[in-house]
Amino acid sequence: GATPPADRVHALEGRAEYHHTDTERPTPEDVLAALGKRGADVVLAEGGPTFNGQLVDSGLIDELCLSISPHLVGGGSNRIVNGSEAAIPAELRLDRLLEHDNALFARYVRA
Repeated sequence: GATPPADRVHALEGRAEYHHTDTERPTPEDVLAALGKRGADVVLAEGGPTFNGQLVDSGLIDELCLSISPHLVGGGSNRIVNGSEAAIPAELRLDRLLEHDNALFARYVRA
């Protein structure tokens, strides 16, 4: 893949690990395999709709956590997951639902 500017890599020193890949855009499977080699057996992905869609398309979503705030915000029509409509994950079931300060926090897991 492309090599990032040295100053960007240097800025991460002591705060994060940098790992160079052989491909320009590694797949979610590539990333999880690399993390697994480093001992990560649980990965929390806080991506946007496109990245979440890649995870869904690859069958890599085991649970979904949603925060629902009592504030209305306008914007584009992106969903939580943008991707292939054919790659809808297995059914999810509600594992827990918490409420605090008029906000809801839901955790869904594969059924």
